[in-house]
Amino acid sequence: MTEMGWAGVLIPEDHGGVAMGHVAAGVIAEEMGRTLTASPFLSTAVMGAIAVTSYGSTGQREQWLSKIADGTVNVAVAIDENRSHSPALVSTTVQPSDRGFRISGSKSFVADGHVADQILVSARSSGGAQDENRDLVVSCTP
Repeated sequence: MTEMGWAGVLIPEDHGGVAMGHVAAGVIAEEMGRTLTASPFLSTAVMGAIAVTSYGSTGQREQWLSKIADGTVNVAVAIDENRSHSPALVSTTVQPSDRGFRISGSKSFVADGHVADQILVSARSSGGAQDENRDLVVSCTP
């Protein structure tokens, strides 16, 4: 799958992806569904790529997008904190600590978290749960 560029379907070419867009990602997912392929495609190539591209810092994009595109890392995205999908409502916080950063909060569901090399966590460094200020934090290995 990686050799065909599927892992980089949503990643810009300057980061090692093929930038084919969401329609192509949907076609790939549909075809994978026909055979019930057990793969972290959705969590890594779709959700992970979108999270890093949309919310990651320049450094995070440089560090993670090429690894996602070449298939050397599987990621999971920890967003949801409620029973229903509400990515804008984030109460998890991130604060500097003596050993780097401290993440405080809980997530209700993390797709493919059990097979991820890294977990991308949505958290706030400031503001309230509905404030637009969100950060993408790369956590330790699960």
